[in-house]
Amino acid sequence: MKTHTLCPILLASALALLLSGCTTVGFHAPTFGSENKVPSTDQIDAYPNRPIEIIVPTGAGGDTDLGARLLGRYLGEEMDTSFVVTNIAGAGGSMGSREVLEADPDGYKVLFFHNNLLINKLYGLSTFNHNDFKIAGIALMDHGDTFIVHGDAPYQTANELAQASIEQPGELSFATEVGGYTHLQMMAFEEATGADLKPIDVGGASDKLVALLGGQVDIVPIAYGVTADYIENGDFASVGVLSSEQHALYDNTPTFFRARH
Repeated sequence: MKTHTLCPILLASALALLLSGCTTVGFHAPTFGSENKVPSTDQIDAYPNRPIEIIVPTGAGGDTDLGARLLGRYLGEEMDTSFVVTNIAGAGGSMGSREVLEADPDGYKVLFFHNNLLINKLYGLSTFNHNDFKIAGIALMDHGDTFIVHGDAPYQTANELAQASIEQPGELSFATEVGGYTHLQMMAFEEATGADLKPIDVGGASDKLVALLGGQVDIVPIAYGVTADYIENGDFASVGVLSSEQHALYDNTPTFFRARH
């Protein structure tokens, strides 16, 4: 039995609020877009004086979307303004990200996103990454990413899943967004364990859940918290969380930081 360590990039998903070219001392035009205008000093001093739009570059109902809405609720109370969430899905998140990147850098259109912002560029889905934005704050470092399967699946651990895939190469389907963070998770799992999975591009987190419920896929990579109710009632089961340590927040579900074959 050989022991392999999964790629460290898989262990935490950083959810961050990003601005298009904004700084705490002033504003400048971002790299992309020719119509951006530099706000005046009066505009900066009066900020915010109208609702702020949070662009979530995924579909509604997923973990990123829920995180943005929760952050907007409490940040709105703190800043005495309202935050409105707009979902712009597509191309692994690069469509919504570009919407913010090309907006006027006035702080009224912001992006809520995660590691995909970097991975999109690595895969060639975009020509920009996090360096083309200003990070307003990191809302969460999530160590609760997990792979979930049907509650009655014959594999209930990461080792059993890997072994089943080895015995049925290319048969077990893995829901993902090709070129996205979950695609990278799948490839790292395959490299670490020898598994051979079939990627199915089904869209964002909410689409993945629907696909698993409908029996269209066998494995879904997702944030544990989004599926806790499904796991509790037995519809789904988690084969492990992508973390180096077990945590009570994730029901002390075993980790598969060290996967074996």
